[in-house]
Amino acid sequence: MWVHELIGRKITNIYDVLEYESYGLDRGECFIEIDNNLIIDIPYDYYEPHLLEVTIRELPPQAESLFENLSDLLFYHLKDGKRVIEITKKVTYIKVGFWQRVKNLLVRGELPVSKKEIVEEIQSYKADRVENKCKYIKDRVIADVLFFNDYEKSCIELDNGYIITETSAAMNGTGLVGLNIYDNLAMLKKRRGNDFLRVSSAQL
Repeated sequence: MWVHELIGRKITNIYDVLEYESYGLDRGECFIEIDNNLIIDIPYDYYEPHLLEVTIRELPPQAESLFENLSDLLFYHLKDGKRVIEITKKVTYIKVGFWQRVKNLLVRGELPVSKKEIVEEIQSYKADRVENKCKYIKDRVIADVLFFNDYEKSCIELDNGYIITETSAAMNGTGLVGLNIYDNLAMLKKRRGNDFLRVSSAQL
């Protein structure tokens, strides 16, 4: 399969294999499932005619699907290795009928109010919620492939404007290794510049 033949194909799953090395180099590899039956690499960004063929892959047994759970991610705050508990207040109001107001005034001496405030304290673990953007990638159609000629992986543009690429190696702790997702082309340009080639407009 050639790179331009990816256009119009649907991404039905993405898998990755990640290896972390403390104080060293993290490494990762992504596997893109196309139309439920084909596993490919994200092509490298070498825009040469003889290197425009997409590599068909076998999925390694240790590969994990990024689409298995598309819920947003929670990152818990820790102190001394334990989750931090935070207390929030939940305020609800209940309507007080006319005769109940009269009764409250005569029996309890309460001022007649039409609404009563109830404050409830709720304990939960303090956490930051991070949106799982893989939900914008699943079952989207490939609109184009972008080459920046910078010897990194090429970028796959989807029909909803999202763009995916891959970082194969990065310093431990940076969180860059593996699949990279950009909301739009403007965000990608900030990272890799304006000089790129679209496969859809190239003379192949």
